[in-house]
Amino acid sequence: MKNEKHTVEELEQEVRLLQEKLSKFESEEHFDYFEGIFNAIGHSVIILDENQTIVKANRATFELTKKSSEDIIGSKCFDIFHPIAKKPPLCCPFNQMKKSCKLEIAEMIVEAFDRYFLISCTPIYNKKQNLVNVIHIATDITEQRKATIELQKSIKLLNDMMNNSTALIYMFDIEGTFIAVNRQFANLFNKTVPEIIGKKRESILPKEIASKHYANDQIVIKNQKAFSFEEKNIEADGIHYYHSTKFPLIDNENQIYGVCGISTDITERKKVEEDLVKAKEKAEESDRLKTAFLQNMSHEIRTPMNAIMGFSSLLVDNFSNKEKLENFSNIIDQRCNDLLT
Repeated sequence: MKNEKHTVEELEQEVRLLQEKLSKFESEEHFDYFEGIFNAIGHSVIILDENQTIVKANRATFELTKKSSEDIIGSKCFDIFHPIAKKPPLCCPFNQMKKSCKLEIAEMIVEAFDRYFLISCTPIYNKKQNLVNVIHIATDITEQRKATIELQKSIKLLNDMMNNSTALIYMFDIEGTFIAVNRQFANLFNKTVPEIIGKKRESILPKEIASKHYANDQIVIKNQKAFSFEEKNIEADGIHYYHSTKFPLIDNENQIYGVCGISTDITERKKVEEDLVKAKEKAEESDRLKTAFLQNMSHEIRTPMNAIMGFSSLLVDNFSNKEKLENFSNIIDQRCNDLLT
């Protein structure tokens, strides 16, 4: 029985040893698995202690810093990323994280590489809620930042062009809802730009006029090209006429998502054109009256002149006949008076 008991104890010991080996194997297997994931991350990831000392770093960190494990492990984080200042910058999320006890993120320029990074610090606590480690991730966002800056410049340029134009500039989606307007457009209707965005035309224009404008938009959408229209608005000082050029807005998938319009007030020009037409008609009427007057005057002058010329020639033939000479002289005198009256 003693040998059997000993055998049982030995078996139990062997089972414990096997369990320990298995547990160690599983731990090593899990370690290798997570180590592989850790090093596969394309961004710099380092594990810090509560004093910002680096205790672990992934492959991307070594490639970024061009330093070895011996150079990095045991160093302060700021000595690696901010070697000139030798201290963390004011915007460093590590200090903020220690205050808030939660994930903190900051965008900063890292002097060691002269590039912009998005830095995140995530705290890790033990069961007693003591800070034991911090996961520090640095993502290079230099190119994204450049693209963002260029986009911001383009947006500002577009806004400056729109808001400094004397023309009305506006954009609708395909349903006729405002998606953008310039300051000139908003001022015309005594509204701010945000008060117009998201609204329909009917909110600022009479329904009949809004419908005509919308119909013009549909012509642009249907034909998928630019058109020019003469449109009118009812404003505080009366009806205004506009020359509107409208063109489709097309997305990256070549689909129309809206219409942009640029409208120039031509009310004064139309008044000048109308005045010119009236002046032309008046001039033509004056010319007609002048022609009729001259034609009438020609008749009125020709009749007595014919008499004068005729009787003047008779004077020569009847110069010796005083009675006829006096009669012809009276007739000539009378006709001359006709010309003078």
